[in-house]
Amino acid sequence: MVDWNTGPKGDPGSLTLDILKQMLGQIGAQKGVPPTGLPANTSHGGAVYIRWGRTTCSTHSKLLYKGIASGTDYLKTGGGSNYLCLPQTPEWGKYQDGGQGTGSYIHGVEYQIINPNIFSTTHTGGQEFVQHDAPCAVCYTQTCPSHVMIPAKKTCPAGWTTEYNGYLVSTHDNYQRTEFVCLDEAPEVVAGGHENKNGALFYTAEAKCGSLPCPTYVDGRELPCVVCTK
Repeated sequence: MVDWNTGPKGDPGSLTLDILKQMLGQIGAQKGVPPTGLPANTSHGGAVYIRWGRTTCSTHSKLLYKGIASGTDYLKTGGGSNYLCLPQTPEWGKYQDGGQGTGSYIHGVEYQIINPNIFSTTHTGGQEFVQHDAPCAVCYTQTCPSHVMIPAKKTCPAGWTTEYNGYLVSTHDNYQRTEFVCLDEAPEVVAGGHENKNGALFYTAEAKCGSLPCPTYVDGRELPCVVCTK
């Protein structure tokens, strides 16, 4: 129990900073809350990453939610340049149905992979997945507080854990620009999403010689990627 009558010598009833810290720590311990303010039974933070093209996480991570890869229409000059992983079941705040034309629109992502031989079709029944919609998974690893996506690499640095391997994708070079993300090397598809509706798109990214040194890079070669945690 906390002794509320504790005070510094020579001045009964007053509290020094050290004693205040001690008392607050004792209160936190009595309530089962670590002094750091973290939830009970949590000793440290973790890392969150998106696994593009899959609905599951690696064996090192836990699934926060699975969703639908989304972004801005490939021809639009506004909106966002980033891709999003929208949950499969959304929640709504206040809303007004019907397109007002006063904001931006978010579309699903379609695979535009015309060189599927570099990807595994294990999760697509051995079939090509061009024009199919892309899923995604948001993953959490509690034991590793840091994560990084490394382009043009298939292996993680020493001491890091591989979460997944893949290939760099973005929109086409002739369309409105987006970010580059790491699409899993064995992608899945959204059930019932095989229609050519475009929207946001995934194309593979290739190296281009010039300001990029060749060698060591090779002109026109698809770039792999790896997501690592530590």
